[in-house]
Amino acid sequence: MSPDPGDRQGGEGAIDADPAFVTRDDQTELFLVCKTQAPSNGQYSTIRMVRPADDDGATVLGDRHQLLRSASDTFADTIEGPSLVQTGSWFVLFVSHGDFQDCGYSTRWYKSQAIWSWNQSPNGTLLDSSTNGWGLCGPGGADVSGSKVAGQDRLFFAAQVNGTREVYSLVLTYGSDGTPSVSLP
Repeated sequence: MSPDPGDRQGGEGAIDADPAFVTRDDQTELFLVCKTQAPSNGQYSTIRMVRPADDDGATVLGDRHQLLRSASDTFADTIEGPSLVQTGSWFVLFVSHGDFQDCGYSTRWYKSQAIWSWNQSPNGTLLDSSTNGWGLCGPGGADVSGSKVAGQDRLFFAAQVNGTREVYSLVLTYGSDGTPSVSLP
């Protein structure tokens, strides 16, 4: 795979790669989402996806696609840390939003039934500093993992408490329409 994320300048690149296997048309396929970085020099951050070949994981099948783009070119509006999951017929994409150094950092979700189409997808905030009164400052950097409990995933994320960034885990479930929600384990 090329490290060049498309319309970027030299010295900029892609970070936060996250592979995911999804099933479409009864076939399990590998996808890779990542963030393109560069909001510090007036470019928007984006979340992009490619379809690597299943046999070697490095050869790209087709073109890379931009799934999401930040609304502005500032660190306060950065989107990063994508994590893609499939629940039933829904694809759910989790991203961190904002500047990880302040309490405005949050975890957002987007859902779609078409893996390449996210522009008009329903979305919302899953975690922010006001979520459930837990007192977590800037919960973001979320990653999703399966669980031994049927119908549940685990959401791992970082947040600040008393000036220290720590890792936390929550139970992640999905409504029949693919909408995610979290609760304490």
